[in-house]
Amino acid sequence: MRDFPSRSLARTIGTMALAIATLPALLGAQGAAGRQGAGRGAPAANAGPMPEIIAGGIQVVKVVVSKDDFSAKPFHADNGTTIVLWVKMPAGMGLIEIDEDTSLLQSFKDDKGTDLGGKFDSFPDEFEDGTGGTIEIQSTAIPAAGSTALLAEGTIAMNVATGTKPTRVANVRIENDRKFTLGATSITVAEVETDGEDLKFTMKLPRSVMTTIREVKFFDAKGVALEGRRTGTGYMNDAGEMSFSVKTALKTFTVEFEQWQGLRTIKAPFKVRAGLSLGGQ
Repeated sequence: MRDFPSRSLARTIGTMALAIATLPALLGAQGAAGRQGAGRGAPAANAGPMPEIIAGGIQVVKVVVSKDDFSAKPFHADNGTTIVLWVKMPAGMGLIEIDEDTSLLQSFKDDKGTDLGGKFDSFPDEFEDGTGGTIEIQSTAIPAAGSTALLAEGTIAMNVATGTKPTRVANVRIENDRKFTLGATSITVAEVETDGEDLKFTMKLPRSVMTTIREVKFFDAKGVALEGRRTGTGYMNDAGEMSFSVKTALKTFTVEFEQWQGLRTIKAPFKVRAGLSLGGQ
């Protein structure tokens, strides 16, 4: 839930044909010894379906340009190799957050055995609807001449949930520095402005609570839904904020927070192979 520009998947340089062959994350008892989950510190059961992790795209860059000419770099990226891992959640499970710090990259190499080293990108992306997310493996190395595939193996740690629960907070006043509570959490309204028919504002709250919120809806005093949408999400340390735009002239209305339930941490193994062929000069 980081507020960063989206990255294009399946990126290539030169004349590159991308053919992705993947192995899904191991399910059930397979690889169970390599998975340990925790519900905020408590052991989690390994039973049930695990996320599927496949290759979502690759990028290989090897171009010599002037040091200060950043705009001339292909994809605005430094030379190196990137593979995108796509996490696909099973039915009934939502992805809250990918934890790159406790994820493990065991190997990243080409099919000729060249060790590409690499590391996980610091800013993985989680889909707002909880159905999945992406994380990149990045390396400054280039695959060996004649190689036709990239191979990566490891484990991705992630916070997940099963099911949601809606909570309505009535009479929320949309004005700067106005506070209201969601359960035991204090939320502050900020950056309020009117733009034509739209009322725009930000809610400031702890990141730990923000990541549990799947969706936010708005209703008038009679319970009629208002047209509104989330326009941004960001955080710094544990200070989170969500921005909204609601088509209304009202300054006070009901806010419904749909929050994920059954939160726990899992570690899902992956083993992917992304095939490619390079043509041209």
